[in-house]
Amino acid sequence: MKNETVAKSQLTCKKISNLEKHGKKKIFLLEYKSYSKYILTHLR
Repeated sequence: MKNETVAKSQLTCKKISNLEKHGKKKIFLLEYKSYSKYILTHLR
């Protein structure tokens, strides 16, 4: 029982870390693009 919960928590941690790696990159790129567009349009 204890081993199962440990294994499950490790799996979820791996999944979460993978999601964060991919998700954060995408989110960062999207935010960066929108931010640069905002700067370009408002600081002319």
